[in-house]
Parts: sequence; C-alpha cells; structure tokens
Amino acid sequence: MSSFGEHFGGTGAKLSEPEGGCYTWLEMPLGTDMTALRDKAFDAGVGYQAGSIFAPNNDGDNYARLCFGYESPEKNREGMALLAQILDDNGMLKAAD
Repeated sequence: MSSFGEHFGGTGAKLSEPEGGCYTWLEMPLGTDMTALRDKAFDAGVGYQAGSIFAPNNDGDNYARLCFGYESPEKNREGMALLAQILDDNGMLKAAD
C-alpha cells in the first residue's frame, strides 16, 4: 500500500501493517465518519467495511477495513487514490493539526 502516504500523508490517517491475510485497517482521525461515507464510496467504485460493524459498542466510525488481497497492486493504488478523493470531496480529508 505504498500509495497510502502519497494520498493520506499529513492527514493523521494511519494504515495497519498486516502480518498475514488480505485485509488492512484504515484509521482516520476521530470525527471522520467512514460509516456514513461507505455507500457513497461504494457507488463511486471503492468498497470497504466500516469499522463500526466490527466494534462491540458500534463505535469505530473512523475506521475502515480494506481488502487488498483480491485486486492487483495497480488496482489497489487506484482504489487508494479514489478513496482519498472521495474523502476530500466530502470534506473529510484534512491536514492534521
């Protein structure tokens, strides 16, 4: 996911470094509602699962579980760029304080 820094650098977003499997976690700054954005992102061509569905108290709205195992590296780079653009278009991608 080398394109992560290119598109999310300086925003306070973090990407987990999985040691196996085909998923990674995107953590956006608190207040970023990845749950509310999910359907809009999916309609634009980027699918992810909102973190709130994995959290015991339905918190985790600022997380997204991304799958990188089924697409090519090129397609994953395109998806990361598109997700950043969708977040930016919706006022959710801001430089960290």
